[in-house]
Amino acid sequence: MAEPAMVVLVVALVLGMALIAWSLSAESGTAHTRLVGSRQEAYVIVRGRYRPGSITAWRGIPLRLTFVRQDEDPCSERVIFSGLGVDRYLPAHAATEVTLLPLRTGEFLFTCQMGMYQGTLVVKEPPRGLLVARHGQAADRRA
Repeated sequence: MAEPAMVVLVVALVLGMALIAWSLSAESGTAHTRLVGSRQEAYVIVRGRYRPGSITAWRGIPLRLTFVRQDEDPCSERVIFSGLGVDRYLPAHAATEVTLLPLRTGEFLFTCQMGMYQGTLVVKEPPRGLLVARHGQAADRRA
């Protein structure tokens, strides 16, 4: 193989591997919730694992997590926040909303019923000036 062709091949391989690594880390990395009105929102894709694998949210602000289950693996049919007492069925090829009111900071594990799919909800103190919900707000569970 000629030298310029070899250089092009090596550069293409390196760039391809870097792109694959970046896309995998982006899919399973950390997502921050976005504020929509008076609540936080985040989406989680359920396909072989939870994507993103970690969600950062603010304490005291209602949180709506939308789990979009894109597979039929029996392991993915439930999401369980054992530390928060939340256990929800996720129908295949559908979106399911889970609403929480995180009242304490910390890391909260969420898993499938077999523990093979795992994610983390990281609850932090909100920045100064951000409105925090009162204890009377409705939610599936209070964290």
